[in-house]
Amino acid sequence: MNRSRNAKRSRDPSLDTSGAANISKWKKRLGTGSKSIDDGTLLVETLKTHGLFLQSGDNPHLLNTDQAAFLKSFTKDVSTHVYFPNNIDEMLTTLFEYLENKVFLRTSLGPTKTSPDCDNARSDFQDSLIRLLLCVPDMQKKLLEHLLDILKDLSSTNQDIPITQRSQATVVPLPHLILSSIRFLPLLKDGHAVVDKLLDILTTATCPLDVQKEIIFSLPHTVSDAQHERIGVALKDILCESRALTCSILDTLTSISISRGIMQDIVNTVLKRLDRIDLDDLPSAVEFVLSSIQGPDDAITVLQELRENLDLSPPPPAAQNDLRTQNRRKETKDIQCIIMEAIHLQSLISKPMADAWLKIIDSCQEIEFQKSLDIHILIAFADNVSKKKLVENIFKNKIRKGMLTEKLFKEAITNYSSIIKKYFNNFISVCDFLLRSPEVGISHFASFMYIQTFVSFGSSDLYYQQSLVADLIEKVGTGGGGAITDGALRTLVILAEKYSSKLVAYTALVTAILDYTDNMSLGQFRQLMTVLCNLAWFNSGNDEDVNKSSLQNEVNIMMRKQLGSKTLKKRGVIAAVCAVRAMAKQYDRDAEGNDADHSKGNSSRASVGASGGSSSRANKEIEKAVSKLIDSAVRETRLDPEAAGLFMDELASPALIKDLPITIAKTCSERFQATFEADFVEDYAENKIERSDLILPIKQLFKIEEDETETSESLEEPIEITLPIAKWVLQNKENPLNHRTEVDRFIPHFRLMAAITSFAETDEIDALLGCGILVVPESYLNNEEILNPRELKALNDIIFYSINWFREIVNFFINSEDEMTRKQVLVRIKNILFLEEKLKVHLSVSQNYRPPTVLYSEDTSDWQPINNEKGKKGKSDGKAAAAGGKGKGGGKGGKKKGNKNETEALNGTVHLTTQVTQPGGADASSGPVASLTMIGQQSIIKPAQEYRILFGGFPSKCLAAGSNVDLGHFRPFLRELDLDVLKLFNYYVVSTDPEPGYEQELIVCQVLNLKDNSNN
Repeated sequence: MNRSRNAKRSRDPSLDTSGAANISKWKKRLGTGSKSIDDGTLLVETLKTHGLFLQSGDNPHLLNTDQAAFLKSFTKDVSTHVYFPNNIDEMLTTLFEYLENKVFLRTSLGPTKTSPDCDNARSDFQDSLIRLLLCVPDMQKKLLEHLLDILKDLSSTNQDIPITQRSQATVVPLPHLILSSIRFLPLLKDGHAVVDKLLDILTTATCPLDVQKEIIFSLPHTVSDAQHERIGVALKDILCESRALTCSILDTLTSISISRGIMQDIVNTVLKRLDRIDLDDLPSAVEFVLSSIQGPDDAITVLQELRENLDLSPPPPAAQNDLRTQNRRKETKDIQCIIMEAIHLQSLISKPMADAWLKIIDSCQEIEFQKSLDIHILIAFADNVSKKKLVENIFKNKIRKGMLTEKLFKEAITNYSSIIKKYFNNFISVCDFLLRSPEVGISHFASFMYIQTFVSFGSSDLYYQQSLVADLIEKVGTGGGGAITDGALRTLVILAEKYSSKLVAYTALVTAILDYTDNMSLGQFRQLMTVLCNLAWFNSGNDEDVNKSSLQNEVNIMMRKQLGSKTLKKRGVIAAVCAVRAMAKQYDRDAEGNDADHSKGNSSRASVGASGGSSSRANKEIEKAVSKLIDSAVRETRLDPEAAGLFMDELASPALIKDLPITIAKTCSERFQATFEADFVEDYAENKIERSDLILPIKQLFKIEEDETETSESLEEPIEITLPIAKWVLQNKENPLNHRTEVDRFIPHFRLMAAITSFAETDEIDALLGCGILVVPESYLNNEEILNPRELKALNDIIFYSINWFREIVNFFINSEDEMTRKQVLVRIKNILFLEEKLKVHLSVSQNYRPPTVLYSEDTSDWQPINNEKGKKGKSDGKAAAAGGKGKGGGKGGKKKGNKNETEALNGTVHLTTQVTQPGGADASSGPVASLTMIGQQSIIKPAQEYRILFGGFPSKCLAAGSNVDLGHFRPFLRELDLDVLKLFNYYVVSTDPEPGYEQELIVCQVLNLKDNSNN
């Protein structure tokens, strides 16, 4: 019955497609309106029979059943038709005529709408009419050919028909709709012909770029696997010819199955052209290269070339930072993150690939071949648990060898900041294990990484800046006072001193460090106060800054409490010095700003006057605050010798002195000079020995003065200034409850006075270079007297204080350009060497001796004295020495004739020349020291003026007795010599009287040994 109905419809004269009138009638019906098409053709009737109703206009076709049911019934009907296969040709002819109308074509390529009466359909919209007919095996070949012909025509003419019947925001191009219809067909009967047709369209010269990309993207989903090899070869040829299709071709190649040889050729082509690929196509190129790797050996070869050719640097900023350049740089940052994420994910998926990356980076040992990309790959791999240790070792090795430089990291953080943000937690982890390293170079590089990253972030990256600061604060609190705490504090100090304008925004966050001060050492507390004071007194331009005012009040309150405390006084001293330095820096900024305002020639007098007055008032306020703070610290520490010494040592640091306002420096210089003269300098008669009620006699030695022939011929005993070191020490031994703090304060007081005096260019203090000091007589220094343990300890204290006094004298006067001053400095160094040799002798017979503290910032709680078992032997030596030369034990008559060399060395007259001449009449000041320092060479120096110098020799028995004592063990109790002492090697020959035993100049090894004892 069904066959007869179909036969009847096929014989209907109205279905004769040869008549021009019928074709015109069909086109008219399709052109306008939204009614169902019912022209009685075999196609329309057959579709209607199985539930598909064609619509005219731009309305979607209606489907009254599920698409699967429709296909099943429709396919069976057309294949069993009485006129099969003529019925197929008749229906396709009708359809092709309909498709000439572009509106009908678009509607037929669009989804069909499910009829409201249908209750068994899968959704409201189902497959398009064209796709449903393509799923019919008997209709697919001819319909597919016709669709590809339409696609070729559209590509050749580059035209499309917009929808005019209704307003739409977006119109899908017809080529896209056609290609979508032929993708993922259940069965493709003639795939070879389809590939030929698509490749022909693709290589057409007039084919638009968008259509080419659509075709390339659809190829893997359109043809069968058997055609993939052919497609790969064709796409490889197109890749070499078209740069714009790179991304599309590579994405397609990753989706098809091709032979290893073709894939390798394509990968090599991509790697060679990597530097010429558009930035937008780079992610696809990198993903394709990574996905092509199939083994460890292949990974090393491919990744090595990828590393060499991959450049992710953003375009340089244009002279005019226009919107286009900004957008381009932003796009570059996004692409950087995409590529790095692809590398990271592939390394997590493939262990050989991760190993290959790390091996390539680690094997690059030439500094010129280091790349910023290496740093970011290592940071990205830091979250890989199995590779974390290897990443740490690579970082450390590259820092040790100088491969990872500050310049390279600065380039990495400047050009690739987006990658740092993406892997920010990994970056913090890397900085953490580098900061914990006990190696100074690695730890300092970690600080640089923190600082450079903090500085490179702009105003839009406040979250990351805050996270960096919070991480450093957390390390201070949880570091336990070890290397991690030191590294975090060091980093914060640099940020506070160099980048206060950026760090000041996080003042409230930094203040939280005050909760972690209990377990800090003095050095760590100094760093903390440096940070807080720099932020508290930073000139942010906003006098009403609540955070700054609050921090100033908090620091002042804490400082006063600590200065008034017995146990925390040293911390109060540190806080006061840091506050003085911060305020002094503020003074300098104001002064410079004021000068700049006055230097503007076009500024009005009124504005300059107002600015100058404001700056002057601010300077006066700072001067007043600094002076008040110094007075308060001096007053609070006067009875605490260690705190007083620490305050003066800290205040005398060169970094602080150079920041002091000159007016404050001059005021402090006058004050400290007057205090030093009143508290520490005494008048003492020359060659006088007295014992009074002290446990040891005292005598002035080591005085440098003019020859007696040039002094007054008065019969009265001359009175000289001296430092009563021995008197202070011995009085403290006699009465420990009434401690004389002068002995603890005079050395740091001199250091501070000398530093400020030099900076302020006020009155000279040269008299202290040549003045003598009160010590014990020569016989006691030479170990010729029998001493009990108490007296021996007092003698050792006197020698220690004397050595430290001369060391500070040398530190200050070493830079003098005056010839006589330089010669006197040489004598003081000889005095130090002499006293150190004597000290070794006395230490060799001292048990459990602990020297007096002179470095007040040093922690000597772990220091242990030398337990010497040779005490009895030392005493017997002392008895033998006493028996060897009978005479008066103390006072003036205590000298032993048997020790004439040493006695004359201490009290003899030694002549220094004030003018040195070289052969040929040249002045010695222009010649090298080596020209006249040969021992035993005949001197041609003529003396012009004579000076008396008190110094000591090196007797052989004393050297033998103390040869086993290492003064390096006592370094925490010796003042450090400045590096300027090395300038001694540029000094010129100082001639002395040809007395046996001490006429030679200083030997280089002696000076180096002296410096070594200072810095061990």
